[in-house]
Amino acid sequence: MKKKITADFWFGLGAVLFGIFVLVQAKKLPQAKMGIGPGDYPAFVAIVIISLGLIQAVKALLSDASAAQQGEAFDARRAKKVFLLVFGTFAYVFLMKYVGFLLLSPFFLLFQFWMFGYSNRRKAIVISITVSVVLYFLFMYAFQVLLPRFSLF
Repeated sequence: MKKKITADFWFGLGAVLFGIFVLVQAKKLPQAKMGIGPGDYPAFVAIVIISLGLIQAVKALLSDASAAQQGEAFDARRAKKVFLLVFGTFAYVFLMKYVGFLLLSPFFLLFQFWMFGYSNRRKAIVISITVSVVLYFLFMYAFQVLLPRFSLF
């Protein structure tokens, strides 16, 4: 009997590919002379994502097809939402070096609030700006990690 490849397999494979992408990008970051460098934590997270993606894909391949059919049916609206979230995250990462953390992060957080259906706009704006500013100062001054800044030149 032919095995049916389920959505769980494809999501697991997608997680593996995403983890490899993050790992490659993390290795491009400068290495610290002493201690943890800027690419070490993202590399660790990428390895965890790759591992979990492999587990998900292997479990999907080894599972019974009839049990997989009992799950929820494919929903195009949810798939579109996932695509928009992934695209928005990639756009955020890409634009970070041009726009900077402090200017871009509130918009990214507002986008996330909107995608997850948060309806209180005023509160979402206040939270987005506050979280971005607090994280910026926390990383810049407490952790002494340089974050991308906006520059015209």
